[in-house]
Amino acid sequence: MIWVKNYWAYLLLGVLLLLAVGCSGDPKGTQWYYGNTLIARVTDLRFAEEVGFLDEDLHYIIRSSNEERALAAVKMEVRARDVNVVYLSINEDAVTLRDTDEVEFTPINYLERREEISKPHDREGVFSPFLWGDIELPSKCADAKTNTLMECQLVGWFLFEVPRDFKAKLVLWEAADTIYIRF
Repeated sequence: MIWVKNYWAYLLLGVLLLLAVGCSGDPKGTQWYYGNTLIARVTDLRFAEEVGFLDEDLHYIIRSSNEERALAAVKMEVRARDVNVVYLSINEDAVTLRDTDEVEFTPINYLERREEISKPHDREGVFSPFLWGDIELPSKCADAKTNTLMECQLVGWFLFEVPRDFKAKLVLWEAADTIYIRF
């Protein structure tokens, strides 16, 4: 009889421990995070020495400024939520990347930092398109082929110049809404 009581107690304790482990931990950037008018998530974070891209039939490259720095490329998805349309000004003030030491980094203005090159970069377009500029984001848009409504979203990359030993803590989105996306 005592064994049966202990069995149920151990079983209950085991289930509670599994629930605690499964439901705890830091949130991941790939989850959707909600603001008042937008939802956003980070779907990729990569590091590179240089980024090559094509813009208006010209080849460009962005490099880190010195050997102690790297380019952090952050891919994001952003959607409008519970509104008809959201107007966004995506620039240096729109997004912040924060490290585990609470140091903040603003995105690189790719239009100002780019250097034209004569031929395509080996990995041209890997981090394209960039999220930048003034954008009108409707919550729904029509698919031209099927004439059905679908959610509209932005999908693209931000570049940040960071130390080589950078450890991401969060992305702070501040264009038309405030959303904290934790890693």
